[in-house]
Amino acid sequence: MPMEIMADRVKKKLAKATKNAGFPLDDLLSHVQKAFKILPSQKAQDIVLHVGNRCLDALPPGLPPPSLSTQCHGCLRWYSDEGRSVGAGVKAHLRRHTACQEKHDAQTLGKKKDTFKQVYACAAFKIVGGHSDTNRLLMSDQWRPSSPPTTTTLEPAPPPINTPLPPFLVQLGWVDHVESLGVDISVLLGYLSQPTMPRGQRKDSKAYKFENGLKLFIRVILNYLKEADRRVDLYHGRVREGITQQSRAKFSKLKDSTFPSYAATAARIFIFVLRVKYALKNRDKSKPKHPLLSLDKLLLRSDQLLMFESLYQLVIKGDMPSVLREHKLVDVAHRLLVSFLSTELDIKNLVDSVPEQMMAIEMMKTNRTTRPANFLTKECARLHRLWLSVIAHCAILGGLDKPYQPMALAPPNNNVDSRGNSEEPEGNLEGEAAGAVGEEPNICHTVEEDGDEDEDETAEFELETELLRLTQGEDLEIAKGEDNGSEESDDKSCETEESEDETELDDGSGALSQLRKIEESAPKAESNILELLKEFFHLVNPLVEGKSTIATRFKFAWKLAFPYAAMEQGMSHVSWFNNGHSFNISWKRREREIHLADLKACAQSSLDSVAKAIEDALPLNVNYNTEFNIHNIKDDISSETSFCDREDNKQVFQPLIDKIWRDLEGSGLRTKAQQKEVLKRYERITDTILLALSLTCGVPPRAWQITLLLYRAIEGWRRNIRMHRNGHVLITNPRAKQQGTIEFAACWALPHKLGAALIFYLGVIRPLEMKLLQLRCAPTHTHKLYVFTHSTKSRTGLTAKFYLYAASEINGLLIKSAFNAEIRLLRQVTIAILRQHYSHVMRAPLRVGESLGDLQSQHNHRTGILNYACDEAMHGTGVASDDLEMQME
Repeated sequence: MPMEIMADRVKKKLAKATKNAGFPLDDLLSHVQKAFKILPSQKAQDIVLHVGNRCLDALPPGLPPPSLSTQCHGCLRWYSDEGRSVGAGVKAHLRRHTACQEKHDAQTLGKKKDTFKQVYACAAFKIVGGHSDTNRLLMSDQWRPSSPPTTTTLEPAPPPINTPLPPFLVQLGWVDHVESLGVDISVLLGYLSQPTMPRGQRKDSKAYKFENGLKLFIRVILNYLKEADRRVDLYHGRVREGITQQSRAKFSKLKDSTFPSYAATAARIFIFVLRVKYALKNRDKSKPKHPLLSLDKLLLRSDQLLMFESLYQLVIKGDMPSVLREHKLVDVAHRLLVSFLSTELDIKNLVDSVPEQMMAIEMMKTNRTTRPANFLTKECARLHRLWLSVIAHCAILGGLDKPYQPMALAPPNNNVDSRGNSEEPEGNLEGEAAGAVGEEPNICHTVEEDGDEDEDETAEFELETELLRLTQGEDLEIAKGEDNGSEESDDKSCETEESEDETELDDGSGALSQLRKIEESAPKAESNILELLKEFFHLVNPLVEGKSTIATRFKFAWKLAFPYAAMEQGMSHVSWFNNGHSFNISWKRREREIHLADLKACAQSSLDSVAKAIEDALPLNVNYNTEFNIHNIKDDISSETSFCDREDNKQVFQPLIDKIWRDLEGSGLRTKAQQKEVLKRYERITDTILLALSLTCGVPPRAWQITLLLYRAIEGWRRNIRMHRNGHVLITNPRAKQQGTIEFAACWALPHKLGAALIFYLGVIRPLEMKLLQLRCAPTHTHKLYVFTHSTKSRTGLTAKFYLYAASEINGLLIKSAFNAEIRLLRQVTIAILRQHYSHVMRAPLRVGESLGDLQSQHNHRTGILNYACDEAMHGTGVASDDLEMQME
């Protein structure tokens, strides 16, 4: 419709509105034509496009304020980006409309992908039959919204860290350095966050490629640390000793479950710089936010800066073959680590390297407080292992300047643990994007929980004798029987551990073949390795005068923080009520009231459930209570021969096995459904025994330790189920959590009913289970050895099917019970009860500084009072209530 015809129609339809406006309609139309240079013959749609393409220097009065917007090249609709990234609205629109996506691709052919022009625009008017979103008035590039008079355009300086500060942080100068960066703490912590898969991002987007590249890089660092261990294993034990030059520092062989926490700490050094580069390269300049950290604030040498640029390009590129990409990533990472370690730092500068910057930031929290000293000591220990791994690699490769050569081992699949449990890699992959202001980023492990006793079995302090002497006579070497860490990581670390179960189910030929491949690819410089290790040791030795390296600085930080870490208490707090029959326990920001009567009822109910499960599983012609007597079963507590394999006990078990089997055959076992139904009843017995054991045996073993209990000895491991006088059933010598120890000398006496049920289950029910599994062509090797095994489900492992329970399943049984909590809390609750009502158990010394309760809890006395069920006296004085009572007696 031409303009002149449209004007006539407007005059007729809007006569009343024109009269109210106070201006003749002809004057208004003439003004519009002159202002926008509209010809009388132009059509309405052309006018819309003509007006929409004009850029205004000032906003006409009466129109809504403009917002940052982008336009779809297909349908020409506008989408507001206010509060979102550039083109966020258009991208969402294109995903829903394929026609617009095709037009967009054609319009942007040959241009940078996903590039959208963002301008300030506001809605102008609405035409009949059209969309209001297609009609926008554009503002000029110079136009910006005016700021309110009460606001300022200057960015306020980040508020200072809250005081009082730990003295060791003040002495290190880390807090002052973090504040001098001029960047908000939440943004800085975001640079350290673990990889997060951006929601709504396509796999070919830059954000997705970057986060996926970081995930790959963490795996590369994990393999780098593991390969240091494997390379050293190829040589005589003197090479492992030579890494630490006969000092009290250790480069001991670690479990596979230990490496991820070490790798996470090491990778954060690189992630810090990579996220800074990514944020600067992809920042939205049109949206003023918290300032970002600039590259010139990073304490990098020029060669390190170039290497990080190469590393960034490798991380961001996803089109390179995986093997080649990993090889290049580890080579650049190795060169950077060598550069960090070999660079002599200026002693005038309190902070003089990127690793120190990373650790200084990591010690801060978004609420303007700092992490506990325990967190710093553990991080320093992990980084010390990293530096020792670097010199081990360099010595075996032949020098600091030698290129890295990966070993001939396929990279492990970190999404599947050793028992075949599919799990996400460590870190919340569904968390928020890095750098979200006001949110605590995911830094691999929950640092707020770092005070607890069982948190991390990996915190192995690999430090020299001179540093250990600074502790005023207290031995810090956790590897020799000490248990440091929190219950939080017990189940996770050991559930994902590549445990001995797998090697027992394998004949070892695969590992031997891999080892020979490694040996063939290893450099033949064995005669020079020890000399090179001796030459490189000064890089990690804090006693060399006039030398300051990154390794020696972190040792100094450990030295300053340790006295404060030794005073820090766990996250648990117990307050007993006056009647002594109930107490309140707070644990890791959770609080709960425990009534002893309820706990007693829960324990009694679990024992009754065991008896009922056995009764339900047996045929009517078999009476468990009258036909089985635990006193008829014999066992030699000093022998490794299982009670199941003794001839005198077989004469007790076999008649019952035959009787039950004849009844099963008579009732029908032809179909798999019938067989599975019987196995389900037998598995119900296992579940009830597991629950009753946890609730009735004192301070229970850790969940992962229960899963690995043996009733038959195997090479290198003693059996854990034994019988003592008068039919008492014992659990003894569980797998040790402490580094450098295989088994822990602890024991648990089971209640008589539970002990009898366990012996009946292993001696009678277990052989029946294995018969049924053989009918189903299922392996039974695990059932011959381990106490607690599934019979109806399994997890596929690397070499065979595993029927072992997982630690999470044991915790699940407790959560479903009336207790409704995991075994970690149950251990705290039990220790609190022992201290209150059986204090002699917790303070009667069996060995130096240890009690019966401490031995069953598998820690020394000091660890127990610091980290388990701390009461008011412990929090106030550092001395437990039972110890105070001994002073007053």
